[in-house]
Amino acid sequence: MKILFCLSLFGLATADISLQIITDNNCGADGGEILQDIHANLGNQFDSTECIATGQYNSVNLVSVDPGFQCNLYGDAACANFLRTVNTVGCEPIIGLGTICFDQSLFTNPFAQSTAVISVGTQPINLFGGDLFDAVVKSSVQHSCSDTGCDNTNPLVLTTNIPPSNPACHEGLDQIDPSACATEDCTTTVTLTGNFDNSNERDYMESLLQNVAAGIVSNPVSFLQVEMKSPSSAVQAGLTLDFVSQCNSVSPPSSFDCSSAISDVGSAALALIPDVGGVIATIFQVACDSNSS
Repeated sequence: MKILFCLSLFGLATADISLQIITDNNCGADGGEILQDIHANLGNQFDSTECIATGQYNSVNLVSVDPGFQCNLYGDAACANFLRTVNTVGCEPIIGLGTICFDQSLFTNPFAQSTAVISVGTQPINLFGGDLFDAVVKSSVQHSCSDTGCDNTNPLVLTTNIPPSNPACHEGLDQIDPSACATEDCTTTVTLTGNFDNSNERDYMESLLQNVAAGIVSNPVSFLQVEMKSPSSAVQAGLTLDFVSQCNSVSPPSSFDCSSAISDVGSAALALIPDVGGVIATIFQVACDSNSS
């Protein structure tokens, strides 16, 4: 069962750019053919056409452009030999083969139109190691993740030494049967998986999960995840933390009311988290996910 809390910071108006690539050097006035009318692609992560190469053009006509959009022109079909940028309405004589049109703001902030979908496990755990839940989120990311992903073969292992609970161990049992009075190393293992393009994306997603963990700090859970989803629901980036605790000396905690807990750390709180290097989401969903416990 999932219980959702959502907030959109603001409505997103449709914006675009329209560029005609033309075979003559006078934008069709000399009888040239329009090879293609290129628009930025809202279905793409970066609102980009990616590289379009439909033949040699000798001029381009920028029909319309909204703020922040531009087209890069290239001398080759692979869009590697950059020629120039156009972002002003009008005709430009130029010989080229490749074109990319995009919204520059989405290159700076690829999450500008994204929804941050956060899942919280409903199974509480004993958290060993001595740190608070939000601090463990931060330290585990630092331990297991690079600028572009996380190594799930390099988990963070936290340990607490638990003394024997049997009072007889202080009355001579430890001398008679040392094994019955041995201390136990109780552990919490945090395994991370993640995909992102840079440290700004990683650190922003980490800050979202830290905020959630701080809100349920007295009830650590076995699972935290954030996925950044585009308007077409494609997963652009993600960060997942799985927590497994092992201890014979301490009983596992009872269940807790997840939906009540996340109501205090919902979308309104997440919307206040500052950007990291310009990276910030606009819409938030927080869910209790019993399937991931």
